[in-house]
Amino acid sequence: MKVFWIKSINCILIAGIIMGYQYYAVKRDNEIKANEEENAKARQEWIESNKNTQVSKSSIYKNGVFEGTGKGFGGDIVVQVTIENDFITDAAIVSADNETPSYIDAASAILDDVVAKQTVKVDAVSGATLSSNGIIEGLENAIKEASDE
Repeated sequence: MKVFWIKSINCILIAGIIMGYQYYAVKRDNEIKANEEENAKARQEWIESNKNTQVSKSSIYKNGVFEGTGKGFGGDIVVQVTIENDFITDAAIVSADNETPSYIDAASAILDDVVAKQTVKVDAVSGATLSSNGIIEGLENAIKEASDE
């Protein structure tokens, strides 16, 4: 009978640990999602507030959507960048057919950094370095296309 109670208590403890972990995992995910939404809203407000600023005749980039290609882990990664009044308003992956999905998904976080920081000089994502470098190279090439020079 003693063994039965010990096993029962162990099962209850394990169930409690699992439930506690699940509670905090969901709570953390909700906090991350709220932070991402808040950052996206702030970034969009910043872009909108700076869109209407007077741009001098010596603008650096042409307005429009520009594509560039870089070498990733599995081959070519094609990206596009949208520029309005010398501001990067959007960056996206057009194709990455031969990339490992988990690597390209992790590396795509770079796109938000590029828009938020208004530069392609961003850090690669650890664990997806080659895919990250391919995205960065593609963005650099797209920015070169947008250059007035």
